[in-house]
Amino acid sequence: EPTSMAPAFAQTASGAKWPTKAVRLIVPFPGGSAPDVIVRHLAQVLGDKWKQTVIVDNRPGGSGVIGLNNLLTSPVDDHTFAFTQGSAISIVPRTIKNIPFNIERDFVPVSFSMLAPLVLAVPVDSHFKSVQQFIDEAKAKPGTLPVADVGGYSYPHLAREYFGLNAGVKFLHVHFTGGPPAIQATIGGHTQAVIEGMGPILPFVQSGRLRVLGSFGSEPYPGLEKVELISKTAPKTVIDGWFATIARKGTSASVINQLNADINQAMDAPEVQRALKDQVLFAHKGPPADLKKWIDDENAKWGQVMDTLGIKPE
Repeated sequence: EPTSMAPAFAQTASGAKWPTKAVRLIVPFPGGSAPDVIVRHLAQVLGDKWKQTVIVDNRPGGSGVIGLNNLLTSPVDDHTFAFTQGSAISIVPRTIKNIPFNIERDFVPVSFSMLAPLVLAVPVDSHFKSVQQFIDEAKAKPGTLPVADVGGYSYPHLAREYFGLNAGVKFLHVHFTGGPPAIQATIGGHTQAVIEGMGPILPFVQSGRLRVLGSFGSEPYPGLEKVELISKTAPKTVIDGWFATIARKGTSASVINQLNADINQAMDAPEVQRALKDQVLFAHKGPPADLKKWIDDENAKWGQVMDTLGIKPE
């Protein structure tokens, strides 16, 4: 049930009716993935509110480059946006050469939407009982403690690098193409730990095969209250996966503010809240300026990490 009787058309701050046609949301990840599930619920809620179709247009591939390039080449029509993973904004431009877009130059922030907590998980029978113990063993055996991630230059890969820098240790990096093989390798004892989002890890915790040793989150998220924050042992080591809506530069300010307000409201819809809970994602709301500051902070953090590690676009 809608909590308020929304007018048939949303009115922007300037009083103009918006949207006046179908709204297209470009999604740079595959259909059926955790964030895609949320976007589809959001699209339904927004479409009902606006009495317009909201088209979810999946453009996966190239770590988000294909989707954001699609936004770049779309008309500035106040009806085309991208709901993107944060890594496409703050990681990809530092790791992939000659990408066609420049975040600052080409896009504007609309709405911060979700955080995805990253965790460090070990096999359920692992001898590691604390983050400190894990660091101590890595110190004792530099470069030999194998930690799985979901692919080179993914958030989990860079989380491990950042963790290592802050804790003064070197891990043995083991890249997999995606979460499932990284998780299976860890359950099978080929790697001693895996870094991945809590969503993909949860079923294996529930089935008694993995144990969460630490969380990279900035706070104890609901459901992770008992999990040690890694930043307590390795200061500054806070890394969240994140998702946000952006628009082409030139999109009307009144439309950006309206869409921001509507997305923030839609995040509270019961079906969106249920889907977030199922995927272990957390709503994050605020004005466009909050997203702008977050992006600036992320860019500064990862810029520093990559400079320290000597990572250059390739």
